[in-house]
Amino acid sequence: MTGDYKKILNEWIVPNYGHAREAAVMYNIKDKSNSFRLKQGREPLPRFWRDAVDALDELKMCLVKDHDISQEAALREPIWYSHLFQIPSVLCPYKELWENRLRLRTIADMISEDGSLWTDEQIIEQIKQDVGHRAWQETRDSILIKLPNRTKRIRASALIDNYKKILKLIPQYIMEAARGNKKETTGPRNIVESMLIASARMETDGTKTSYPEKPEGQGRIADWLEKYGWEPDTPLREGGLVYPIWPRRKRMQVGKKRPSNEYSKEIRFVKGPTLEEEMNRETDEPETEIEDTNDEVIKRWDYYALGEEQNEEEQPERIEKEKELYFRMDSPAEEEGERNVELCTISPRGHLIAREVWRTLHTSLFVPLTRWGRGVMGRTQDVYPHPNQWTFENSPDQKPLDQIGVNEIYRTLMVKKRVPPNCIANWENRLGINIPWRAIGENLSQGLGTNRDTSSWFKNIIHRALYLRGKGGQNTACSACHEENEDWLHLWQCPIWETTWRMFIRDINVILPPIQGSDRAKFGPNFVYLGILDEDSTPHALPKSLALMHSILWKYIIMELYNVSNNEYYRININNVARRAIRRYTTRIRAKLRRAQIALARSTHQGHEHNNNTINKKLDPVARIDDDCTQITWHPTVMRWIAMAGAEEHETIKPTYTPEW
Repeated sequence: MTGDYKKILNEWIVPNYGHAREAAVMYNIKDKSNSFRLKQGREPLPRFWRDAVDALDELKMCLVKDHDISQEAALREPIWYSHLFQIPSVLCPYKELWENRLRLRTIADMISEDGSLWTDEQIIEQIKQDVGHRAWQETRDSILIKLPNRTKRIRASALIDNYKKILKLIPQYIMEAARGNKKETTGPRNIVESMLIASARMETDGTKTSYPEKPEGQGRIADWLEKYGWEPDTPLREGGLVYPIWPRRKRMQVGKKRPSNEYSKEIRFVKGPTLEEEMNRETDEPETEIEDTNDEVIKRWDYYALGEEQNEEEQPERIEKEKELYFRMDSPAEEEGERNVELCTISPRGHLIAREVWRTLHTSLFVPLTRWGRGVMGRTQDVYPHPNQWTFENSPDQKPLDQIGVNEIYRTLMVKKRVPPNCIANWENRLGINIPWRAIGENLSQGLGTNRDTSSWFKNIIHRALYLRGKGGQNTACSACHEENEDWLHLWQCPIWETTWRMFIRDINVILPPIQGSDRAKFGPNFVYLGILDEDSTPHALPKSLALMHSILWKYIIMELYNVSNNEYYRININNVARRAIRRYTTRIRAKLRRAQIALARSTHQGHEHNNNTINKKLDPVARIDDDCTQITWHPTVMRWIAMAGAEEHETIKPTYTPEW
């Protein structure tokens, strides 16, 4: 496959569409894929690549955020091949004339330099300049234009009317952005920015997690003091601090290869300086090489291309990307309006490489660049599309174009082709609420349990595949209570399991705080079958820690129903179901503790800082693993479950085979 991929690039796309450069994405190659032949052979294009070409035609571009486009991207938006609007064919009789002779191609061609729209006199003057004097003819009442390959002349007024009709079809937000009248919006535009700059996030259980900004002035010293006992706004006392033991590490020279047995050597620890010794130091210690490297990584450079002073009569010429002069801006110079810059060269992959050659330039010569990832696309005013403004329709995460990979393209193509399972529509029709399927799916795929814990609930309950003898219309008594017909309407309220579910719901309402004074979990088919909270307002799924207990309970209930179906004399033990579920639940949480201990040992061996924030987020609010990974701190209600099931010892609670639920 790799060989065919290179042949397609070298023998088809580059020779036929290489002249278009960045505009090659606008060409339609779907119709030519069936008749394409590789050189030095009569074999057609492999079917895999023909299907790939057809699939590319299904990718439709759209803005990352609706009606939110920058001025640079709006100016470069094409008129005749736009992804945001479409010119009907009835208004395209002069399309070839506008595009090839009169230079009406992008939104920038409809706006003057001061941001205003062209007047009729300016349009006529521009048309006269483009078509030339030979094709221009003025009469008493009109202006006629003679075009090549046409016998009849065209009135200039007809072109003006056609121009105005085209202008009305362009969305207003694009014109306002191109003219510089649109206010810049703030906030995250996609899932990547929301994870990086969002100040708060709503959890699936309804709680709100905030990310407050770090107070000014609080740095590594304050963090270190708070870690070892100092409280803010209190005087420092040497006796009240516990001094850390810093590891002594060997500093490697720049460019020297690290020996292979570096991590196998034993780390020696020495006592760090006291507070008095730190304060009495007269000279500052030079920064280490590692800190210098980190500063270079954190610092973000602004790259530009060198522009030229243009006269009003001269048209700016487009310069090849390889012939541009690039530089990155640094500190201001002594003269006003000048900056120190470091010249850069461009690599074959389009990356800018600093050459440690410094110059001083005026900011009026700075031309902004548009980059695709780390590579340079070209000057912002000449490139299309702008990667940070565009994405693909139906893209799950709405990532910008330069951050979209094979995984995102595959997921985008599969959105329309994947048919949702029938169980989704069946549950929504029967329950009549907006079910949070995404949160339920995350509890399964990213939860705390394994397939042994969740597969029974996933296959039998979510997919409604549980064998119930009375769901087909037969009047068959329930296998558990032998009172009512065994179907989905009866299973959630069967008196045999009702006590178990009601006690579980009562404890969940103790663990999860109420919202607006109402309990979050209620006894009903919504919670019993799917574990849905807040069904009266905005439905949410159970947190991952409690969702695991919900699925394990169903696992052992289904096992009891299976035993009854095989042996009519089998007696269901309700207490045994709860006891076995709790013990299995405790085993899974302890497995996370063991996993955290292994991660702590690995981090200590590699010299990294370790924390359990990720696993504790999943365990919240049921349990918490401390940073030392020595024990699990259980919620009091959950601790009562575990003690009554005999999974752990407790001072006051003794294990019993008849727990409260």
